[in-house]
Amino acid sequence: PDETAYVATGAPMPKGADAVVMQEKASELNLGGSKHIKLFAAPTPNMNVRGTGSDFNASDVLLRRGELLDSHAVLTCCAAGYAKVTVHSMLTVWVMSTGNE
Repeated sequence: PDETAYVATGAPMPKGADAVVMQEKASELNLGGSKHIKLFAAPTPNMNVRGTGSDFNASDVLLRRGELLDSHAVLTCCAAGYAKVTVHSMLTVWVMSTGNE
């Protein structure tokens, strides 16, 4: 209680935190050598808090089998709360013609 911590957008909240105040709604003060934060409005529980996976519905297909795992796909996995996913290397296939049959 009565503590603040800087949290970047999308970062996990510190343990015990229950609200996020946007930095535009606060200012930092230096009073007698110690730092204080002045809030322009009182925070309420769960203010500006979004839970892991809250961007998706339970029935949403986030990635399809065989889809290339690019940076967008990795971000989707992270946003859905997946720290690990099973992947397979893409196959390399060569076709060599040995005649004119």
